[in-house]
Amino acid sequence: MKKKFLYTAIFAAIIGLASCNEDFNADVAAPQTWEQEEILAASGMTITPAADINLETVTEDSVILFSYQVNNQVEGSKIENLTAYVSKQDVEEWRKIEVDAEGKASVEVLQKTIEDLYGKKDEMRTLALKAEASMNIDGEALFLSAERVSVNITPKKPLIIPEYYIVGNIQGWNTGTKSCALYPVNLEESIFTYTTDFSNNNAGTPNFKIWAAADFGNWDNAIGTQIDGDTNLEGKLVQGNVGAIQTPDNGIYTLTLNLIEMKYEMVKEENQSVAEYTSIGLVGGFNGWNQVDNVQLIKAAPHNWYISNFTVESESELKFNADKAWTVSWGAGVNLGDTPFGKADLNGANFKLPAGTYDVFFNDITGQFAFFAR
Repeated sequence: MKKKFLYTAIFAAIIGLASCNEDFNADVAAPQTWEQEEILAASGMTITPAADINLETVTEDSVILFSYQVNNQVEGSKIENLTAYVSKQDVEEWRKIEVDAEGKASVEVLQKTIEDLYGKKDEMRTLALKAEASMNIDGEALFLSAERVSVNITPKKPLIIPEYYIVGNIQGWNTGTKSCALYPVNLEESIFTYTTDFSNNNAGTPNFKIWAAADFGNWDNAIGTQIDGDTNLEGKLVQGNVGAIQTPDNGIYTLTLNLIEMKYEMVKEENQSVAEYTSIGLVGGFNGWNQVDNVQLIKAAPHNWYISNFTVESESELKFNADKAWTVSWGAGVNLGDTPFGKADLNGANFKLPAGTYDVFFNDITGQFAFFAR
């Protein structure tokens, strides 16, 4: 390339001198010339997406995302800095994907990217895909790009986690105790709810985040929103060092989370003057049904109660009761060994609890309960 430019300059200079004195070149032989070099046409590349990818069946840490071909690649040149970008088909929301020289991408990165874009449901997703690279020619780089194509990727099946916890102003951002468990509604679909007075007697801004049990206390793995203090009644959940969700105003709200689709919704309860109880306890065969000398739960947040490491030595029937009396009690008539979470009825039938140790959670507005075996 440099040779071509050098002789072009010399030729131009000779033409300029000739225009000053037409007789100057009369006895001079015509200058030597070389055949015109081919104009470089390697301005792009073409990518071909891999056949449908199912990350559940991939056995290696990386998978071929696409193959590529450079248009008119110069002999001796080297392709460098190959990078891919994926997005939803209908939204320009490009995410950078590092790939190696063969177009291979990390399975972990692809899984996380799809979860960020679509949620965790294991459905095939059609992604827009484009790529960039550079062609190194004797130390000089030429930018290459490929037009977008489509690739189908199915993420791995989500890990079903029964325990998630809410943390926020409702209990003073306490990271030392798992006291506010979300109540599973549909575990297979990872849907959870939590009903409380998020103002907690006006104790600060009504905001909160979510943790999976294994991530409890790790802010880098918290679940929240992209914007800190987001007061939208519904929206997208993200995971990482994220912002807190916030109720639009003080009051009793029901929060519903879909942790597969990574969405949330908040609904303000019509009844803002619900019954208030001094205490909630467990009473049953394990203590001779003594409603006064019951096992007291701790108030973790408004209308939500818990006790850790509750142990029964042998199978026992039991109920929740309020204020150490039988006036108000809750039961569901289920074996908690088979149905460890659900919704109890006011003055409902006794629970049956197998021998063991449990962390117990109860909501006195909704009647929701959860018994997590330890």
